[in-house]
Formats: sequence, structure tokens, C-alpha cells
Amino acid sequence: HLLLLDDFNQSLDFIPPTVQCLYLYNIKNQLMPDSIPATVTELYLLNGFNKPLDFIPPTVKYLYLEKIKYQLIQGSIPATVVYLSLLDGFDQPLIFIPPSVKHLCLERIEYQLLPDSIPKTVIHLYLEENFDQLLDFIPPTVICLHLENIKYQLIPGSIPPTVTNLFLQDGFDQSLDFIPPTVEYLYLHNIKYQLMPGSIPPTVTNLFLQEGFDQSLDFIPPTVECLFLKNIKYQLKPDSIPPTISHLILYDDFDQSLNFIPPTVNCLCLHNIKYQLKPGSIPPTVTQLLLHDGFDQPLDFIPPTVECLLLYNIKYQLKPGSIPKYLTKLIFSNGFSQRLTNGIIPDSIAFIEMGDVLYPLEYDSI
Repeated sequence: HLLLLDDFNQSLDFIPPTVQCLYLYNIKNQLMPDSIPATVTELYLLNGFNKPLDFIPPTVKYLYLEKIKYQLIQGSIPATVVYLSLLDGFDQPLIFIPPSVKHLCLERIEYQLLPDSIPKTVIHLYLEENFDQLLDFIPPTVICLHLENIKYQLIPGSIPPTVTNLFLQDGFDQSLDFIPPTVEYLYLHNIKYQLMPGSIPPTVTNLFLQEGFDQSLDFIPPTVECLFLKNIKYQLKPDSIPPTISHLILYDDFDQSLNFIPPTVNCLCLHNIKYQLKPGSIPPTVTQLLLHDGFDQPLDFIPPTVECLLLYNIKYQLKPGSIPKYLTKLIFSNGFSQRLTNGIIPDSIAFIEMGDVLYPLEYDSI
């Protein structure tokens, strides 16, 4: 990360190739193509910046604009930018946004948005701190909507029915009755609004509780089949999760006993959780077990009811005897990068599926 302030007046050829994130205020030095090294992928143009943007290298994928003075027009931003963030006080029409931008973040902007303000190429829209405008500007191409602590009071009909993924982030404190029936994937961070049975519409099938979520889970409707838990604070206990959940995904840093898992869960996905697993940790109703990237614990916790084991790029080094001999199906994928020496795969395995495996397979590997 490198930050250059208003009075900076030197060539930028000193920037080392390790700099990936560059912050520019209204520096005095005249910028030209090749001024910025091609290693920069994130660029912030901040308060008062008043120069043409033709110096931006094609490596920049993330562009952040805050109260810049330079008047933007079509072609101002290179077509390589995918993520565009318009921050505090931004007050220009959005006609300059190139079709390459799929992610658009709006935070405390002053420009009054209207229908057609946002190009129909945007798929992910982020409305952040204190956003306070009517949402009728959202184009029908937006399928993922992220709402932080916005001021605008949401009501049924506020969100277009094209949205299928809804993220309610830290500080969100409004009733959820505005959620349209098209939303199937709901992500809840540490929101302030107190949830209760009936808060979530029955159309939601995938629920993500993450980043400090700290409320009882009795609000989960019976339509939710897949539950994702990531870094939650709420202490889970038996009966915390409704017996309608069939797929449970536990992400990195999860550090609670697994005695809360209901008997309806038959598919369990474990990332690199902190909780130390041992025999008996997993209920005997689980038949499919997925161990994701970074998982680094012995596999002796796997119950004999598990028939199918999926291994991504786990850290735990497999050796003969690591994989239980009662498994019948084994899947390697997503960058699995260990050598499969003779004896690692037990004789009980009748079906093997190979996906994105990095280590070259050899004779006798299987």
C-alpha cells in the first residue's frame, strides 16, 4: 500500500513492484500512461483529484473515486475495471461507467440517482453507510444486492424482483418485510435488527450467518435447506438449528462443539475450522463430508456412516491409513496437491472422481 498526498511532486518511477494498492490525492506531478507500474491492481483517487484518468494501467481491476474534481465522461475509465466504488461526496452523472464494471459500490454519494443512472451491465450493487435515496434506480441486471447501514426506509416493493442474493451487513436495523420473494440466498452479518420467527420470507433456501452474527437462530424458516456459518458469536447448542437443515457449511475460524448439528444434516462441509475434531464429533446421520481448502486435522473423526468424502486442497498430509476403510466414494478436486502414494486410497473405495488435481498422478496412485 502506498499513499501520495497533495503536495507530492515527483516521478512515480520509484514505486516498487510489491505495491498493489495505490492512493493518490491531487498530486502535482503530471501523470501519463506508464506512470503507474503494472503491478497495481487497486487504485484510489481521492479528495480533489483533478487529472485525466488515461494514466490508469490495464492491470487496475478495482477503482475507488472520492470527491474528485475531474469531470468524467464516457471512455474516462479503462475497460479493464471490474469493481468501481464511488465514495463520500461523489457528485457526477454515472454515464462514464464502462460495461466491464460488474460490481458497483455507492457510499454517501451526493449525485441524485434516477432510473437508468446505472448501466445494465452491473450485477453486484453495494449500498453502504448512510445511503438515503429511493432504490428505483436499480437496473434489472442486479442479482446481488448488498445493504449496509443505509438510512433509506425500505418497504415492500423497494427491491426489484430480479434480486436473488441479498446481503444485510453490519449495523442494518430495519424490518425484513421488504425482501422480495425472488431472494433465495440471504446473507446476514452482525445486524442490529432483532430477528424472530416470520422475519425471513419462506422463499429463502440458503442462509448465511457470518462476521459476528449474535442472535438466536429460532427465526430460521423451514424452507432453509442450506445453512452457512462463518465466524458467528452466538453460542450454538442442541436444538439451535431447525431439523429441516440438510446441508451445513462451517467456515474458517469456527470454534464451537458440533453437538448442535441436527439429525437431518446429511451433507457437512468443513473449511479450516478451529474446533478440534475427534471421534464422535460428527453425528452418524452424515453421509457426505466435504473437507475444503486449508483443512488441517486428522481424519479419524469421520463416522462410519459417511459414504462419500470430497477432498479439496487440504493441508493435512495424507498417509496410508488416514482415510477410513469404510468409505466407498472419494472425490479429489479444487487444487488437491498431494501425492497419492500406494496405500493412501483404501480398498473399500469403489468410485473415484478426479477434478482439478495438481499433483501428477502415477502408476499405482490409485
